[in-house]
Amino acid sequence: SSRKPMDPLTRAPFPGDIIPPTRFDPASQKFLDILIPLPNSTGGRHIFNSPFTQDRNQVVARIDHFIGSGHRVYGRFFKDRDKELNTAGLPILQSDVNFDTSNTMVNYTWTVSPTLLNAVQFSFSQVDLNRGPLPVLDGVTYESLGVNIRSDTPQYTTNWRGSVTGFWNMNQDNLVTIDRRTYQLQDNVSYIRGGHMIKFGGEYRRASSDRNTANLTDP
Repeated sequence: SSRKPMDPLTRAPFPGDIIPPTRFDPASQKFLDILIPLPNSTGGRHIFNSPFTQDRNQVVARIDHFIGSGHRVYGRFFKDRDKELNTAGLPILQSDVNFDTSNTMVNYTWTVSPTLLNAVQFSFSQVDLNRGPLPVLDGVTYESLGVNIRSDTPQYTTNWRGSVTGFWNMNQDNLVTIDRRTYQLQDNVSYIRGGHMIKFGGEYRRASSDRNTANLTDP
């Protein structure tokens, strides 16, 4: 290359066009030693197949029961559990994703008479997401590397971001937690008189969504 590394102190080229190790920033050296793998391909590149694992389980249950004449209870339950382990732009950087959804429903039907029917139903559904970066080794942070800066969110695992164009991009998933719940209660009455049917009832619904997002929690 026509461009040679220059000593910023003397403005002269380094001897042999090589920067001496004593001039390396200690924090940068630790960063390279811990996070950046050695090249395994031409051009100083490290090529690897990004590991990805996924486990998924589903549970479905249903029950029907007649309680004497005119009384029926039935319910169902569904749960889907998904767990993923993702690798970011560097082999040492990983994150996990836990995504669970569930739904529970119970229905009670009372046949009061051949012309009068009452049905009460309760349901509960939940979406639970917990995604975030996994610690590097024993919890390496910018501070532990020697960077003179204090994290504003020490309670969270360090989220590594940054890149060198044409070589690597850390791009680790940030922390996101979501807890979304919905409660619903319904009561419906059906009444038949001659050739006419009357239906009336009520419904109560309560929904909540708690979300926590930590973007770029470290410099």
